[in-house]
Amino acid sequence: MALSRAGLLNAIKAYMAKRGLKVLLPEEAPVPGHLSDLVDLVARDGDNVVAFSAFSHRVASDPQLRRLVNLEVARLSKLTSFVNKVYLVMPREYVRPSVLDGRLFEEAGVGLMSVKEDGAVEEVIPARPFERLPLLAAGGDIERRLSALEDRLSKVEEAVERYVRELSELAGEVRGLGAQLSRVRSELESLRAIARRPSEVRPEAPVKRVEQPEASALEGELPSFVQGNPWLEVLARRGREE
Repeated sequence: MALSRAGLLNAIKAYMAKRGLKVLLPEEAPVPGHLSDLVDLVARDGDNVVAFSAFSHRVASDPQLRRLVNLEVARLSKLTSFVNKVYLVMPREYVRPSVLDGRLFEEAGVGLMSVKEDGAVEEVIPARPFERLPLLAAGGDIERRLSALEDRLSKVEEAVERYVRELSELAGEVRGLGAQLSRVRSELESLRAIARRPSEVRPEAPVKRVEQPEASALEGELPSFVQGNPWLEVLARRGREE
């Protein structure tokens, strides 16, 4: 059973405590208010600020889960201008190729951490370090950085759309293979039905017995000089025996 959101956050807190990371209060975190709902925990690791977002959605199929993960990565990429590293945290059982797209994580710069049922935390995909944007920076600098962020976000959204299209094409190919399999099964059943039919056996034609004529019957047809010869009866009898 997948860990709950609270279970994921408790595991991350224990992970941060072991590594000496300091948990920041909401008012201490350099995250704008309109993005605060994307973050569950923010910690300071030396000069770096690291944000963590827990993912604990439960869905029926891997394709649905994959879409949710991709959308979450796209949303978290908005934080990369305000913190140095961003991590998505999810149960270990979600970490499988049918759910995760490593290229999307790399393009967005978002890292991935998994949590086992016993609370063990593992960094699956390292987060790319970003230069943090000060909240009180000059207006021109903010506009420049926001423009760069919008460009990066646009690329991530394009990547998500591309992966969704690829997934749809793959689903179409799978449906086509299913139709072919159904046709093959139908043909196989037809062949089995033919093989189960009893073979037609033609009745043998009756053999007519050729009766050998009696010697007495032949005498009327023989010349007069051989009629009454005793050897005729002997020869006729031997013919019948053979």
